[in-house]
Amino acid sequence: MKKYFLVLLTTIQLFGFAHTIDKKTITDWSNSGYHFTIPAAAQKLSILDFGGKADNVTDNALALQNAIQSLNGKFGIILFPTGNFAFKKTITLPSNVLIKGNGSDKTIFNFNLKGNGDLFSAQGKLSTNSSPITAGTNKDSKTITLANTSNFAVGDYCIVRQSADYLLYNNWSYNSFFQIVKIASISGNNISLEKPLRLDFPLKNNPVFVKINPVMNIGIESVKIKRFDATPSNQTSNVFFNFAVNCWIKGVEFENANYAHITLQSSANVTVSGNYLHDAFDYGSGGKGYGVVMQFGAGDNFIYDNIAKHLQHYHLLVLATKTNDVNVWQYYYK
Repeated sequence: MKKYFLVLLTTIQLFGFAHTIDKKTITDWSNSGYHFTIPAAAQKLSILDFGGKADNVTDNALALQNAIQSLNGKFGIILFPTGNFAFKKTITLPSNVLIKGNGSDKTIFNFNLKGNGDLFSAQGKLSTNSSPITAGTNKDSKTITLANTSNFAVGDYCIVRQSADYLLYNNWSYNSFFQIVKIASISGNNISLEKPLRLDFPLKNNPVFVKINPVMNIGIESVKIKRFDATPSNQTSNVFFNFAVNCWIKGVEFENANYAHITLQSSANVTVSGNYLHDAFDYGSGGKGYGVVMQFGAGDNFIYDNIAKHLQHYHLLVLATKTNDVNVWQYYYK
């Protein structure tokens, strides 16, 4: 009898504190993170075949760029064996490449850029194709209407952007209040989206639909990335994604950051998991010593099972809104 009474009491307590959740604060994160399967026929390349050397002296930047170029845009895996690999230049990552080591305790990337630039940089860009949005801008809408759909195609990635300066504190954020979406279908002037809008984009805010040309399907796995150069006068990251989708960073140890170990800017469906991020050159004001930074319209990213140590902040969400609407926090943590 006592056991049944305890269960009943617990149930009463739980339901006693129940309340109705405002629909505006609910977001479906089931599709967050990257959605990409490495092709079974993906080409595998050894960095050693392109002149790479694990002597901790030779600059491996050229060897890596040559290996990437040899893929001709097709997805490929560039393998680094056990050893210490020196890098003296920023590595620019295009779409469809996985950088993979033999383990974060075995394959070490030692970077010294003499105080300039990000270590790995993957950047897409905005296109000039855009159209005003004329209807369908409420939260949870999956169909929007454009003034003109002729410059868009099924499968395009786009942003839904609004002019909502009155909601923002700082002018540097005025052009960054948007959501990245993907076109599922087009019928006349109606665009169907793969996923619904997370926010209201009122017509009074002059919402616009703009195509982006993202970098896609980029991975970094099973290496240690150590930086030796501080960049006190500018904000640099060890990995910088900008207008990137369907990318991932897994099983990587990061040592020493300037602005951040990882920055996801205007990027969607990126997974960051199983990493160890620690230490920074400085922890002062002006943007220093962060783990994972998400900023300027980044959303649908999945950040989980990471370890952080000796950082100013593990996560930094760069927002400049005057609203407490939780839907502007477009990220999922586990």
